Amino acid sequence: MISSINFNSCVTEKSGYDDHIRANWATFVLYAKEFAKNPATLSSDAIFWRDRFLKDSQVAPGISKSVYGLFDGALGTGGLGGCDLIDMYYRGDPNSTKTWFIGYRDVFMNHTGYLYHSIGMGVILDSAVETL
Repeated sequence: MISSINFNSCVTEKSGYDDHIRANWATFVLYAKEFAKNPATLSSDAIFWRDRFLKDSQVAPGISKSVYGLFDGALGTGGLGGCDLIDMYYRGDPNSTKTWFIGYRDVFMNHTGYLYHSIGMGVILDSAVETL
């Protein structure tokens, strides 16, 4: 079972990657919304949001590092400081006053679904950075 110190550091590092992806997602959506209005000619608003997205996506830790960090953590291959996020979600938080049975379906599916959704968003953003 994961120690409480390791659990907290895993959650903290995962949150940083996840926050970076979600913040850039919001900027990317604003760019896509402006771009969709007239794809043939970029408006000044579209150019503003594109440039901001590209600038923000390079801020540490960077989109690629965030995606790979979450992905490695999901695979249990040493991402996020050696965290195996799937096992962590399966076993639960040792600090929590609320306990659930190991592998409790609702909690496990909620956490892993959110994790995979974040990875999917990050992959889209990473490809957008490469394309733009």
